[in-house]
Amino acid sequence: MNGKMKAWNIYAPGDIRLETVDIPQVGAEDVLLKVDAATSCGTDLKIYRRGHPGMKFPNRFGHEVTGWIIEKGDKVNNVAIGDRVTTAANGAFAEYVLVSPPPSLNELAIVPEGIPSEVAAMTEPFACAYHGTVESHIKLGDQVVVLGCGPIGLMFIKLAKLSGAFVIATDVINGRLEAAIKVGADRIVNSKDVKDPIQAVKDLTDGGSGVDVAIEAVGLPTAWEQGLYMIRPGGLVTFFGGCKAGTTVTLDTTFIHYQEAHMKGIFNYHHPEHFFEAFKLIRRGALDPQVFITDHAGLDDVEEVFKRLAEGYEGIKIAIHVNR
Repeated sequence: MNGKMKAWNIYAPGDIRLETVDIPQVGAEDVLLKVDAATSCGTDLKIYRRGHPGMKFPNRFGHEVTGWIIEKGDKVNNVAIGDRVTTAANGAFAEYVLVSPPPSLNELAIVPEGIPSEVAAMTEPFACAYHGTVESHIKLGDQVVVLGCGPIGLMFIKLAKLSGAFVIATDVINGRLEAAIKVGADRIVNSKDVKDPIQAVKDLTDGGSGVDVAIEAVGLPTAWEQGLYMIRPGGLVTFFGGCKAGTTVTLDTTFIHYQEAHMKGIFNYHHPEHFFEAFKLIRRGALDPQVFITDHAGLDDVEEVFKRLAEGYEGIKIAIHVNR
């Protein structure tokens, strides 16, 4: 397909520009989407604030997307022209986005009628949380704490509840704690309102012994350190939130050794089946748009959206609509 399109490019932290560029050309294993909706993501915000170790500038911006297939390569056989699909693709904040392998071959989910495009676009982060939940081995009756009630934290809370856990949620923003209750949290702790967040969480567990699983979903060293000490003897802390490159944390070796603490780092989802399992849950109504989508904007407004996010937006996710 020949022609021009509007697309957001990032040139440096804090420097994003809406430009007119060529519509990408489709290769044998590619798919071209006409974007309907994309959603803001914590990773996008980190890139906007400080860049990313795996990204060179300039680069396209945004990656959670739903759109219609208007062109595809000869080797793409799992979808058809005209299908509305969701996937992860670099450059989602644009009128069109090129989806290349492996997503073009393995991770295109066809979106049925009745599911808003902005809800379907959350499949990629939900798949990340799904992967983290699976790797945390949460069982029926487990006690779980999720540190951080942003989009990913709320997704972890939802998945922990679906796994049969008793879930405690911590955050410093009351509105996000209210959202945590809406998605299933059994107890909430505002960390800034208690003297000792670690003890406050442990006091909510059986016998005060601590949780079976702590999931860090903030990306701050303080939360990494707190999460470890919230677990029971033999418990697991899952570190999902990515801190700034070069960040270090201080952990008590005596606690780790004698409490037989388990620690695990989790990033992304890696397995295509997790993408489709997450989408299956979305099709069943797992992500309430009234909770997860707290604002809407047009494609021309992406810079303003990220300024709001960088200033400390207290909502959850903002949906970007190309035709708004």
